Amino acid sequence: EASNLCSEHHGLCVRGAISVLNKYTLLLVALQLGFDVMWFDFDIFVVQHPTNAIQKASEGYDLLMGYDLDSDCLCNGFFFIRANEKTHRWLFEMVRWLYNHPYEHDQRAMGAFLNYTERISLDAQDLPPIPRWHVFNEENAFINFGPWLGNFDELVLVHFV
Repeated sequence: EASNLCSEHHGLCVRGAISVLNKYTLLLVALQLGFDVMWFDFDIFVVQHPTNAIQKASEGYDLLMGYDLDSDCLCNGFFFIRANEKTHRWLFEMVRWLYNHPYEHDQRAMGAFLNYTERISLDAQDLPPIPRWHVFNEENAFINFGPWLGNFDELVLVHFV
């Protein structure tokens, strides 16, 4: 029903099935069309308009990840990907790997495909070229809910994990 309503009112809609791959498939389409993408899970509270903070944070990087300060873990509840051939190829290879390994968790796969702490059933030498990446400012501006001693005026979003 949602797809029919979307098509009736907007025209440009994508019908999907329940799968974590939907998230990444739509991002691949946007990257291929030349759009930079910012992903927000539904449990994100946006404190202030994030565009300026994202643009500033992404200077010099093609990919920014959410990060959990308490657990030293990348968090794919929010992330930014700049549209270019390297990021598109990287994400495409991760999606292909996830499709062939449906038992793996997508967040673990993202960390592994960035060669950061997580390990999956793929050798590091088989990874696609890794984009220039970093984490969002997890101490103040882009936080996962939990202990926080930052400045409220600089807070951009809170991810309620």
